[in-house]
Amino acid sequence: MELEHLSNEKKVNRIQKQDNVMKKRSLSENIRFHTKNLFIFVLLVVFTQAPTFISILISLVGKTYQINKLVTIMVSLSAMLIIFGISYWFSKKIGVVSKERFFVKKNIVLIVVGYISMQISSNFFLLLESNQGGNPNLDFYKNIPGILLFFSASIITPILEEVAFRGFLMGYWFKDTPRFGMLINIVLFTALHVPKTIFSLFLFIGTSIIFGTIYQKSKRLEVSGVVHMLNNLPAAIQMLLFLINTKAVVLITVQLEVENEKNCCINGQSK
Repeated sequence: MELEHLSNEKKVNRIQKQDNVMKKRSLSENIRFHTKNLFIFVLLVVFTQAPTFISILISLVGKTYQINKLVTIMVSLSAMLIIFGISYWFSKKIGVVSKERFFVKKNIVLIVVGYISMQISSNFFLLLESNQGGNPNLDFYKNIPGILLFFSASIITPILEEVAFRGFLMGYWFKDTPRFGMLINIVLFTALHVPKTIFSLFLFIGTSIIFGTIYQKSKRLEVSGVVHMLNNLPAAIQMLLFLINTKAVVLITVQLEVENEKNCCINGQSK
């Protein structure tokens, strides 16, 4: 009996040791999994900012070396499309792009409800912010050609942000813990946009909640992407008009200065 008892104890100890090894192995695998995903997520966030900085960089290079403006625009658009292609390929690889029919009743309802919710939330907090004297600073975008700014803000950047936050973060990294994925999505998406006032903070929190909810309800990255693009469209138009008006003012100012110089020369000759 004692020998049998000892052998059973040895078996139990051996099983416990095996369980501990498995737990350690599982922990190490989890560490590798989250480390790898963190690195990928950082790259995807960098990708979301790439279109704007590429447009600025190529535009400045074009002005410095007097390259034809059309050439700089085409190069910038090509770079944006390459980034978009890489993001789309990555989305398919991690399985967050659906092959099912897109134009179904559920998706259309979610797009309409999501867009209306975004407009209500955005206009409410922007109104509160404007009453406090907070206005968006668009001077940063002066060096970007209008067509590039519009294309980037209304199409490319929204898609890249959806791939990073809703597709990878919620749909792949934390797909087994959707509530935690939503929380991380809210925190990181809000932090990326660097809110400067309490109202813009709540604006981006609300935005991330709406986009995240649409993605969770639809299980389609394309649905939240369409809502995101529609939401960015008015801001993209505003920035485009700002650039057009700014360049028009600059052109008129230059023309007035030229006319003043001509008048001064004529007056000097008449004397």
